[in-house]
Amino acid sequence: MQEQTLAQLKKLNDTAAVYPQDQCVHELFEEQAAKMPDKTAVVAADAKLTYRQLNQRANRIAHALIEQGVGKGELVAVLLPRKSDLLSALF
Repeated sequence: MQEQTLAQLKKLNDTAAVYPQDQCVHELFEEQAAKMPDKTAVVAADAKLTYRQLNQRANRIAHALIEQGVGKGELVAVLLPRKSDLLSALF
């Protein structure tokens, strides 16, 4: 039983993939959002968001940071509970 469970976990975690080395994660996400805007992107304790909704939230946060003077390459601390807002802020 334990070996079967371990084999199932290994299979589920076999998610290795090759990603473009010339793009950042947020760029890859935006491409995905453009391809399938109405598909579910995240299911969190407080919300279920489509790629479009998640991208819109992330862009609102990005623009607010820019308005506050945050520039490219600057670090921004994020302290949020594990809900949909956390993922939006990370993007």
